[in-house]
Amino acid sequence: MGYKASMIIVEKPLPEIGDERLLQELGFTSCAPLEPDYLENCMYPRDKSIGIGRFNGCLIITEDYQLTGKLERAKMPGALGAYEQALSRLFPGSEILSVACHSVTNFAFHSLVKDGVKLRYRCISGDDKPLEHGAPLKEEEPIYARSKMVDGVRMFRGDDEAGSPYEYVEDQLMEDFTFGVAKRLLGVRIDRDEADELNEVLFQRYRYDPRRKVVPPGTRTWEGELATYWMEDGVLVALPHDVKRTVSNVRGAVELVKDITGGKRVPVLMHKGAADTTEEAAKLSAEQFPLVYSAMAWMQRGTISRWFANRRFKHAPVPSRVFASQQEAMEWLRQAR
Repeated sequence: MGYKASMIIVEKPLPEIGDERLLQELGFTSCAPLEPDYLENCMYPRDKSIGIGRFNGCLIITEDYQLTGKLERAKMPGALGAYEQALSRLFPGSEILSVACHSVTNFAFHSLVKDGVKLRYRCISGDDKPLEHGAPLKEEEPIYARSKMVDGVRMFRGDDEAGSPYEYVEDQLMEDFTFGVAKRLLGVRIDRDEADELNEVLFQRYRYDPRRKVVPPGTRTWEGELATYWMEDGVLVALPHDVKRTVSNVRGAVELVKDITGGKRVPVLMHKGAADTTEEAAKLSAEQFPLVYSAMAWMQRGTISRWFANRRFKHAPVPSRVFASQQEAMEWLRQAR
């Protein structure tokens, strides 16, 4: 079975930091959370998503080759990649191990860094000569022990069994190198039955969302099923998710807002989002919103659509208006609260 995988493993990551800061430090800004998933689906998702999980005292980051892909093409194997530098600053004293493999080109690489020093780099491919830096890791030794030179070419046995033929070239053992080296920190080989416990771990997934650019840098956010929320100068701001509104998730949203605001009625700015809503959920919203919001503003483009919306809002239970710009909406909400 062929594998495609890329991940970064951080040994004993101290101090502990939240996912949001970690993503920012790695250069992933304006990310929105996705549904959690298992490691086997996060190692090569093909959707530019980032997965963050923890196992055996390690932080595991899957990044769909967005970071490791740059390191694979390094011209100076002894130099640190930008993300290795960032993780070294965040977690001094921790080993930072990057591994990746791809069955299409018989490609595999691993890179080990500690305290800002590249201890080992090794990249093999069926298309290029091996590129390496530093002394072999102890995890590489059992693999090389299964090899010998045959007519000037290093050949490998497929397993440790005595008498097995030397029938593989180095790049054909990409999974052995990738997952064998990853075992250094994980304690298990991902592609073996011994990894059953690891494969039960759910990874929180994130992906770039251009709408998240509206979140001010460094602002604390709260994630709900219906929206991402944050406070901005006394105004609650909501960035809706593309989720159908039901009685259950509307109730959940109201309770989350109460937790954020301490039960006080506050003005809210709703960035326009998908609003497929059941009739029962719409009725519940009309009943509950006046209990948690003192005024409501929406962002919406189109002069005519704003005009019609504002006409409908004349008889709303709380002051409500639609605006073309966030600045205008925030100014009106501050006056309305």
